[in-house]
Amino acid sequence: MSLLYGFFQSASEMMFCANNLFSLVHKSDLLYSDKTMHDDLERFIEKKKAESPDFARNFEEDYLNFKIGVILRQAREEMGITQQEVAEKLNTSKSVISRMENHADDIRLSTLRKYAKALGRKVKLEIQ
Repeated sequence: MSLLYGFFQSASEMMFCANNLFSLVHKSDLLYSDKTMHDDLERFIEKKKAESPDFARNFEEDYLNFKIGVILRQAREEMGITQQEVAEKLNTSKSVISRMENHADDIRLSTLRKYAKALGRKVKLEIQ
């Protein structure tokens, strides 16, 4: 991961790339364990936070946006539904669904509800 330092401008950009890397590793026969990759990612995040006050300040919000997109994609994949099928149910395009799953910045609660309904699911919100 040391080759990546300074490459990402935001936490969401980094998390998007990390998610794609995790997907790639899971689909391959590589012998790189999830724990090793997670540990490397954690070290990278902590070092990046220490080096960049902006990165540290925005990390939690960017990570939350990233996590929402991952949750949407995982729910869709668990249902065995394609982005195109969700798009058709929501009267939108596949590219809109892709943006929601990959860049969930500032997504509206009503949009989350519609997406969940298209999957036959509900949104559960929790304040901690």
